[in-house]
Amino acid sequence: DGNLSVEKLSNIANFSMYHFHRSFAAYMGVNVTYYIQMVRFKRASYQLAFHKEMKIIDIALAANFENPESFSRAFKKIFEQTPSSFREHPNWITWHNKYNFNKITGETNMDVDIIELETIKVAALEHHGAPELLNNTITNFIAWRKESKLSPVKTNRTFGLVYNDPNTTAAEDFKFDVCGEVVQDVPENPQNVITKEIPKGRYAVTRHTGSHDHMDEKIYNLYREWLPKSGEQVRDFPLFFEYYNFFPEVKESELITDIYLPIK
Repeated sequence: DGNLSVEKLSNIANFSMYHFHRSFAAYMGVNVTYYIQMVRFKRASYQLAFHKEMKIIDIALAANFENPESFSRAFKKIFEQTPSSFREHPNWITWHNKYNFNKITGETNMDVDIIELETIKVAALEHHGAPELLNNTITNFIAWRKESKLSPVKTNRTFGLVYNDPNTTAAEDFKFDVCGEVVQDVPENPQNVITKEIPKGRYAVTRHTGSHDHMDEKIYNLYREWLPKSGEQVRDFPLFFEYYNFFPEVKESELITDIYLPIK
């Protein structure tokens, strides 16, 4: 929201402007100014798609544009859709391609706890297909939550069940369930949300703080480093996430997600 000039950021990073600009570009694959614009557009995109009560002029001003016209031109130039068109029918495939920067690998050291869970009944909306289109499924699940009032986001836990690795699975084979905790079975509904259960048992849990885009390394470490050393064995149930907060309601750096690995 504030001043994110190269001069200010280089001072925070204790670099000269020249070296900061070059180091950032070498590390991320894009220059600082473009990255800042794309970070602001990322929040704006989520506001357009998931907060339809927000006016486009307010989203434009929050993204540091002087008026909605300049925001619309810049948005369309990058994403090939106007903000209003994106709000109605977001092309997430094109959108994700624009954010294909070098990934920041996070801290690989992590704390892992082993806990016992009781059975959790959930409402689940199944996603089959490209990971880049998962936000469409999330949009439909949010609509079901609001219409049914069976799993209020403020009081009921939110989960994501991931059946395979999006980095190594063909797009058409990717499976992911968007889930919300419920206390009763889910009746038939237009969104095709169904009732499922997260089974009781033992789980290895580690917490991730920050962008969901950077969870891969922690997940790989859980399998690659922690599991062989722990002597534990995995159970026949998919890895899943519990989301404690959501972007853009909080900054991406403040997102909190627990990663659960089912073990025997």
